Amino acid sequence: MPLKRLSGRLLAIAAPALSLFAAVALTACNNETTPQQNQEIRQQTAEATRDVKKGARELAGQTKVAAANAVKGVNAMAEGVKQGASAAGTGTREDLVDINSANTARLATLPGISVGKAHAIVSGRPYDNAHALVSRGVLTQDQYDRIAGRISAK
Repeated sequence: MPLKRLSGRLLAIAAPALSLFAAVALTACNNETTPQQNQEIRQQTAEATRDVKKGARELAGQTKVAAANAVKGVNAMAEGVKQGASAAGTGTREDLVDINSANTARLATLPGISVGKAHAIVSGRPYDNAHALVSRGVLTQDQYDRIAGRISAK
């Protein structure tokens, strides 16, 4: 729930109670109140207090829900940023780096691939499959495992 709605709700809860308390204060200034008037003032004050408490509980519940929704939204945004920053792409065939056609700079953006390794990959072309990088000794198995999901050999 937006902050404006929450503050408006709080004002709607508090306004009647404040006006009642002001009326009570003005009446109390008059020394000529009867016992019946005093009883009515106590009852009205008690009712106003109950209404304020009830409204405050409702408002607190709505605030908790709004805060939980805000946290979920922030977490979802953070997860999206994390995914976007950590992934070279979505893992679809179009996002894969073709080791037979990618330039040295593009190959060097792969995790654990230095410019020197990228040059070695380019120099060893063509490759029948991506694992040929290991079988030809261009990459170690560990280096290959880090990029296997991001490369292809077309």
